[in-house]
Amino acid sequence: MSLDMDLTVSPIGTVIGDMDLSGGKGISQEGNSFAPLIDRTDLRGICYANRPAEEPPAGHGCGLRRDHTKGRMQAAELSTDCPAQTVRVTGRQVPQCLDIGLPGDISRGAFWMALAAPQVGSRMILRHIDLNPARLSFVDTLLRMGVAIREEVIFCDGKDWFGNLDIRGRSLRPIQIAPKDIPLLIDEIPLLAVLAGKAKGVSSIRGASALRTKKNDGIAAIVTNLKKMDVRVEEFSDGLAICGTGHLRGAELDSFGDHRIAMAFAIAGLLAEENMTVIRNAECLVMSYPDFQPGLLKLMDRSSCVLGA
Repeated sequence: MSLDMDLTVSPIGTVIGDMDLSGGKGISQEGNSFAPLIDRTDLRGICYANRPAEEPPAGHGCGLRRDHTKGRMQAAELSTDCPAQTVRVTGRQVPQCLDIGLPGDISRGAFWMALAAPQVGSRMILRHIDLNPARLSFVDTLLRMGVAIREEVIFCDGKDWFGNLDIRGRSLRPIQIAPKDIPLLIDEIPLLAVLAGKAKGVSSIRGASALRTKKNDGIAAIVTNLKKMDVRVEEFSDGLAICGTGHLRGAELDSFGDHRIAMAFAIAGLLAEENMTVIRNAECLVMSYPDFQPGLLKLMDRSSCVLGA
């Protein structure tokens, strides 16, 4: 099973384990629990695919997560059950064809929201965005930090929510992100750490130890880059505390091969008050979000941030 560059440095041990539990067989090509994955079963897909089973396979310890995949499965008339932090999917099901619209990805829109959020007097409108309530935790967090956001729902059928977000920049308040908040914010933690540096006061992020197992050590990467931007940071095993002053200083930073680190600190570079920011090893953006750099160039003074190899 061939994967893009970003996925080939991601741990897949849990995927292999789940395949084994479902009666399949998968092995890492290099024997090290990292992609690429060699599929030794008759599985022929990733989304909506499961091996015919007499007992419904289950995933445990799920907790509250972004549920858009579950919603699509239900729309395709696939039976799912989610009792007590468990997801159960019955085998021998055939998904029905869907005629659906695809809204903008709010996880990508988060970077543009973050650019506007701390700039007093700024305004940004994101149109035709996915407004599924389970995907709005980042928006809720910006509201807690003092950002003014107006939500306009233009379509809702009970499963899908599309609409617009109108963001107006404000002076940011520090934020406390607890372990219970992490499942719905894990991908936005680098971005929130940058915004915490722009807030005045001490912010904390705890319960994010999963970032240490994503590609490279995400927590260490965030701490390293923030310190280079003159932000006081204390590192913990499961997170960090950020003493924000409202100011960032441009610096030479590293993506550490993580596209979210690259994008978060590119936004930080635009928000910095002095010096140019250079993001090294930014080629990871090519596969994950190829339109990010062109979009960035439309919004920035080209002398303030450079994405480089």
